[in-house]
Amino acid sequence: MAAEGDDDAELQRALELSRKEAEEKDAAERRSQENLARALQESKIDDQRNHQARKDEDEILKRVMAQSKAEAEEQEIKDQQLLQRIMTLSRNDQPKRKLPDDSNGRATVDVTSCWSMLSGNEDEKRGNPGNNRMLNYIALAYQVGLATTGGDKKQLLISGEPDCVRTAKYKLESIVANPTRFKAEFEEHCRKRVHVFVDNSNILIGGQYVQKASGMERDYSIRVNFPNVAKVVEMQRDAKTRFVGGSYNEELPNPKWVQDWKSVGYQTAALPISKRGEMGVDEVIQNQARNTLLNNVGSSEDQVLILVTGDGNQNDGKATFPDIVQQALMQPNSKWTVEIWSWKHGTSAKYKKLQDEYPSKVSLRYLDKFRLMLTWKSKPLQNPAHMMRHGRGRGGGRAG
Repeated sequence: MAAEGDDDAELQRALELSRKEAEEKDAAERRSQENLARALQESKIDDQRNHQARKDEDEILKRVMAQSKAEAEEQEIKDQQLLQRIMTLSRNDQPKRKLPDDSNGRATVDVTSCWSMLSGNEDEKRGNPGNNRMLNYIALAYQVGLATTGGDKKQLLISGEPDCVRTAKYKLESIVANPTRFKAEFEEHCRKRVHVFVDNSNILIGGQYVQKASGMERDYSIRVNFPNVAKVVEMQRDAKTRFVGGSYNEELPNPKWVQDWKSVGYQTAALPISKRGEMGVDEVIQNQARNTLLNNVGSSEDQVLILVTGDGNQNDGKATFPDIVQQALMQPNSKWTVEIWSWKHGTSAKYKKLQDEYPSKVSLRYLDKFRLMLTWKSKPLQNPAHMMRHGRGRGGGRAG
């Protein structure tokens, strides 16, 4: 009996020891899980702190960029206001007062301090070919002639229409005052990626309408210099797409306009004129523009869609050029801006409405300012049949 009691006691001790070991094991496992939970919680807190820190940094960066942009916009507004005051004062000058030299369409600006930059000599010093891109840009943008005087002191002689001379003179004086700023602006301008689509017939016919005493009349002897149109609308920017669509009379299957555009790197699409007039040209141009938009979906690059047309017609229920503008603006995460270049009298009111609706995205620019370099006259023609086509609604009147 005593032996059995000893066995029971021994068994009881073994069970008690096993229970304690199990409890200690459970406690150790709980402590391990708690430590893991704490580590995960601390990691989560660190992640949240890091995320918040990054978010704070992004907010600070956004505020700095917004402030810089606001300062740049404020400076631009100040520049424009100053320019407006200068032009207003010039217009209000009384005859008895001595007029500035630019009142006669001529002015001079001393550009000695920044001549190396303006003339491209800086590029030559770095081993790159020298050029006059900046001067060419200024002459083109402000529609003036520029000439230099000899000697060590560089004077730029500005000539042209008085208003153009005044604005060009003001710009050159601002460049002399801050050449570094202008150089940065110019380089950023030249880097802009542009995609140009031209409605050839619209630009040709629109250019042939001139103001007469009786109103706008079409002069069939007027021709348009298409390479110069390209130079104006591209304005020395990085042209990634160049496309022009137009028509031709079947009796003249090799139209000169095709060769003119090809000579400056444009892809052309020429369709024959049917008995109903020009058919299908708008659709071809719009399809090319639409493909360009689709090919650049999601692009992080700022890009410019340039439509050279004033046409805003309904197009028999089909897509229109204003629809292409809307499509560019509605692209996902769109970084597109749109420029409409046209002759003022033949510009659809729809483009003005789009510009008013999207003032920071759409700009309407008129070719009329550049008429002297864009048009010339041939021998007078008496209303030739192969140039009639659509009349005013297509290119010469207020389309749409």
